Amino acid sequence: MRNRIEYVFTSGFTAQGYYSHLPALLKSIEKVILLQGAPGSGRSTFIRSVGLNLAERGYRVQFWPSPLDVSYIEGVYVQQLKTVVMNGEAAGDAKIENHPGIVIESIDLGEYYNSREIEDYQEEIALLTDQLESIMGGVRSNLEAARDNHKKLAGSYEQLINTGKLQAVSQELITRILGDVDQAVHYFARAITSDGLVDFFEEITGECSRRYILQGPPGNGKSWVMRRIGEEALAQGHRVGFYHSGLDPDLLEMVVLHSLETAIVDGDAVRLANRPGDCYINLAECWDDTQAADHPAMREMERMVSNRVFQAVQALTRARQVEQKLSRLFTKAMRFEQVDARRDELIMEILQME
Repeated sequence: MRNRIEYVFTSGFTAQGYYSHLPALLKSIEKVILLQGAPGSGRSTFIRSVGLNLAERGYRVQFWPSPLDVSYIEGVYVQQLKTVVMNGEAAGDAKIENHPGIVIESIDLGEYYNSREIEDYQEEIALLTDQLESIMGGVRSNLEAARDNHKKLAGSYEQLINTGKLQAVSQELITRILGDVDQAVHYFARAITSDGLVDFFEEITGECSRRYILQGPPGNGKSWVMRRIGEEALAQGHRVGFYHSGLDPDLLEMVVLHSLETAIVDGDAVRLANRPGDCYINLAECWDDTQAADHPAMREMERMVSNRVFQAVQALTRARQVEQKLSRLFTKAMRFEQVDARRDELIMEILQME
């Protein structure tokens, strides 16, 4: 069943705030089932159970973990049925109702809790909600500072690049990868979470027979090379997955050419176990001045980026603790046997869609 299940981040807490790739993903989706309800109402368990049940029946499912708590599942995409079951809050500003052709069904798990029990906790719920909002403001502030320092660091390295050499390397890769010879999808393969930096790079590249690992520091042209290869592959009709940086969504950390079983990854951001056939390409060979790369100011900027990301992770950990307190308040009032019955009904509804 392992090959039927995939995990990717469709959203993340970035220097641009909460960022979601859902609007682009909706282009290939025909039905969205939104789960409404408060923290602790069982939405994640509901979604996970639906996905695992369908995977056991032979469907390929794609789980979307929460960037706040990776053990929490925000959505599941059933690819053959072009159907998504997801937490309604995770839709964010996607405005799903504005996408023509998408059928929307809403399930309110709030119908299955005892409202009288919740009334006793209204003041505590309001306090925890305000606390959570304040913490998330600090997360964004730290990530903005990390991004700004990262851009300064990248700018220092960019000055060393010989663009002619970089163009030649990218063209050689395009020839090697595509010379043997649908659509683009965008995700985060790595996110900044309350558990630190969490990624699914190994799992996503598990079926890739070729992996090209671009080496070099930020600003070394790796994202540019990956984007150029991905866009060229799209032009040739290949299906391409673009995986963006969890800190700065404008940057790429990996591109996967599914039909060619090939991945191109940022070796500075991505930590992959060595595998026979991996090809390492050092873009530092495109520099004109290698000595300038070892400047103390660059080391200091690297330290500042790491420190700000660490502070953001610490804040996300506090946010998760607050959300867990909120969840426990609502969990006490839930009638989960009714939630389970509604979940089983939904699975039967999905199976009848084919």
